[in-house]
Amino acid sequence: MHYEYQTVPQACQSNTERICGVQDGATDVDPDLIAEQRAIAFRCRRGHSILRTIRRGTLLGIPIAVLLCCWTGDSLHFMIRGASSPFQRKAEFWCNAHSDDPDLWIADVAGAPVQVKVLTYNLEWWSLFEQLGGLGGSAGKLIAAAGKPQPFDIMGFQECQDPFRVLTDAGLLPRYTAVQGAAGLCFAYMTASWTALAQGEEFVGEDQPGQYFGKRSAQWVRLQHKTTGKVVFFVNHHGPLTVNSGGICGGKATAGNLLRLLARSAVHGDSIVLLGDFNADANSETVLELAKRLYKVYAGVSYGGVDNIFSNVKFSQEAQNLGGGGSDHSALAAVIDIAGSPMPPATFPGVPLGTTTVTTTTFTSTTISSTTFTSTTVTPVTAAIKIA
Repeated sequence: MHYEYQTVPQACQSNTERICGVQDGATDVDPDLIAEQRAIAFRCRRGHSILRTIRRGTLLGIPIAVLLCCWTGDSLHFMIRGASSPFQRKAEFWCNAHSDDPDLWIADVAGAPVQVKVLTYNLEWWSLFEQLGGLGGSAGKLIAAAGKPQPFDIMGFQECQDPFRVLTDAGLLPRYTAVQGAAGLCFAYMTASWTALAQGEEFVGEDQPGQYFGKRSAQWVRLQHKTTGKVVFFVNHHGPLTVNSGGICGGKATAGNLLRLLARSAVHGDSIVLLGDFNADANSETVLELAKRLYKVYAGVSYGGVDNIFSNVKFSQEAQNLGGGGSDHSALAAVIDIAGSPMPPATFPGVPLGTTTVTTTTFTSTTISSTTFTSTTVTPVTAAIKIA
């Protein structure tokens, strides 16, 4: 979902909240997003009135237009090319590549251990659903197949316009709570295992002019595990274009904005999972900066490996590339062990297990519902990160 206001017809629709993607019941949405929407609606109504007056050719139209434009502090072309955005005025903030990006923390793993199975999946909605009609629910079927025998705890989707449709296709809707974000981002979590403590979304970057679709956000939710009390801070992100550029601000600034979101909205000790289509591969400044403060759990291969999973939890296993299911991106899955040492494979999320040591790495190829994916049991992550 994009935030382009290039012309009056685009900006001035009757339902500004709809075109901006804010859903009923959303909580903790960036207040600048709401301010932008209200400003657009107000200016559009005034702009339409002015343009109607000018088209009628009345002598009074021109002086009124000039007066109103001067009153708002904008010139007449603002009515034609779109309202200036609070996010554009805030560009100096998010383009400021701070050298003092916040240090994070290793997750607090004290107490009963638990495994968390996560998914990231760019659904390529415009093609898979709008052009191809969903291909018979192919994306949902892929998720359902990969969720056996161990279901997903938390799933993050990019280029997502209706998470309920995806979960319905997977036959999983009754078991999950789904949230539609404001910028084509959606997440879902298993209702029986997790309680949402807080959630929100904010912009962290913006596309370059040569491939411009708008501002890019990070959608987050803070979840508490009902059995163990462990807390996961889950962030779903779709990064700015062009690929590996980091957008207009560059990769360091985009990574810095993500890190500041984590430090500001999570609570010290939370287990962090940051995933999505970053539009940035392993050699990009964005990924390299994030990897200084988070463990890189897994990466895909689509577009050079722009889909990534990061965490501050030391141990993970069973990383899977699930294939595209009709999308141009492969879905990725991983199991995060919130424990003092690696845990054996679980059969169901939310069941605390005794810990054991996993020292081998194995690769197996499995075919499920005509979808081939690779399953990897990974050894504990050992990369050094900066911690508070």
